[in-house]
Amino acid sequence: HVASGWEAARGTEVGVLYQFKTTMPPGLPTWFTARNHGYTQRRLHWRYGALLSDRRGHTALLEADLRGRTARLAARGEFPQALFGFLRYSFESTLDFFPGLQYDLGIPCPGPGEKCDRNFALDDIRRFRTKGQKTIQCQGCGSMQPIATLLSGIEAPDEKDVLRAVQAGREELAALV
Repeated sequence: HVASGWEAARGTEVGVLYQFKTTMPPGLPTWFTARNHGYTQRRLHWRYGALLSDRRGHTALLEADLRGRTARLAARGEFPQALFGFLRYSFESTLDFFPGLQYDLGIPCPGPGEKCDRNFALDDIRRFRTKGQKTIQCQGCGSMQPIATLLSGIEAPDEKDVLRAVQAGREELAALV
């Protein structure tokens, strides 16, 4: 069963929500599944989504809601960013077959403990990062979320953040010596 397969997947989760501005092409989920059939788990794909996995034990889920005009793509595992990045590229390449299709991207709020049901608009996260902010507040659960964590696996990290992390690591090591 798909729900139990996804719920059993443990580890870090990275995901994105596609909110289509008009309609979502009806064959999109099955087309994506067919293009990635090597990753689908036996008998765990259906008309509106699929449970996928890779050789490293990572699990991914695509769920589409035609009425709600949304598609959610997420991956879980020890380091799910690789599988997620590949599948996201594949999904967005499939979207390219529909010229003029418009959508917004949302990043799910991980919440303070339990997952929140809200999403951050990717454009908002980018705008706050450009202004130098390190966190963003969820309008649903009220938690402050680190922008770098929300973007992990979605975009390359900001070069300044990477340099700061390297410097902090050097200082920690120097303190130990």
